[in-house]
Formats: sequence, C-alpha cells, structure tokens
Amino acid sequence: MATKKAAPKTETKVAPKVKVVAPKKDVKSAPKKDVKAVAPKKTAPKIMAKLVPAKADAAPKQQDQGYVVLEHDLLTQNYTMIIHEADYKFNAPHHFKVIAAKPDTEGEHKGQNRVIAIVNFQEGPIKENGVNGVANEDLLGMVLARLEGFQNSEYKCRENACAITKIEEALMWLRKRTNARVKRGVEGTSKV
Repeated sequence: MATKKAAPKTETKVAPKVKVVAPKKDVKSAPKKDVKAVAPKKTAPKIMAKLVPAKADAAPKQQDQGYVVLEHDLLTQNYTMIIHEADYKFNAPHHFKVIAAKPDTEGEHKGQNRVIAIVNFQEGPIKENGVNGVANEDLLGMVLARLEGFQNSEYKCRENACAITKIEEALMWLRKRTNARVKRGVEGTSKV
C-alpha cells in the first residue's frame, strides 16, 4: 500500500530572527507531483505612537515612522519593545530602539512611548565605511558581563549558567567566522 507524502513546509523571512511557517497543504487536494507551498509574505507592524527619548541626549536621529516592531516567540512586550528600521541596507537592520511597551500615562509625554535605549550597529564593512556602530560581539559581551555578575551573587542559577555558556558559544562562532574571513583576506570588506 502506497503512503501519501505531506507537502513540505516552507519558511518565509519576515524580519530578522523571525520566521513564519506555511501551513501544510491538504494531502487529499495536493497534486501527485511534489509542489512547494508558499506562505504569504507578512511584515511587522509599523510603530504609530510618537516616541520620545528618555533623556535629551538620547534623541533619535532616524524618523520613528520608519521603524517596525521586532517580534519573536521568545521575546515579551510586557515592559519594553524592540523596534528597528523597516528599510535597511547591508542585509540586516542596524538601528534599534528599546521603547516602553506602554505609553506614559502622565506628565509632559503622556500618551507617548518613551525611548529607553538606542543601539546603532556597524553599518557596512569597517574598511569601507569606518567604525560607525557597535558589533554583535559588543552586545553579547555586555549581556555576558551582566549574567556573570548575577552568577556571582545570590541570584546564581542554572538558567544563567546555561545562558552564559550559549553566549560564549555564540562569541566563539562569530570569532571563527572572523578568523576565516581574515584567512581569506576579506575581513572588513564587502567581499564574500
């Protein structure tokens, strides 16, 4: 007796680190030949609320209307939300803001989402654009320092230890990538 194969799942990139899996096609109505299902393209919602900086010196340089919410199954939006530019170059977003998840309920910024932090990543290869932002390793290092601090306190726990190990592993893989690019003579350039 022949078994029927289900149509394979396909993945569509929505935003960095966010994937949407298309539902499986009904096996009864699928043609006999192998056909890939295509998921409709989804985009993250645009921020409509006016954002205000937490401090005068943290004023955003980019227009907030061009930002989208970073959504991921493992991220919560209970207290803060991460947004980034909707249109970007060099294959990934570079300008991020951490904003209060809920608009202020009083004061001069009532009804506005407060900007808590702004992070600008390196935009383009360093040898071609100079150092103009932080590297992935910089932020991983900051989180690593925080977790190690917690591990040296009464907040020590298995989950922190596991997170430290995974961050160290991520740093190792990023270093391996950099070392391979140095060996090929393309580090800091747009050459693959």
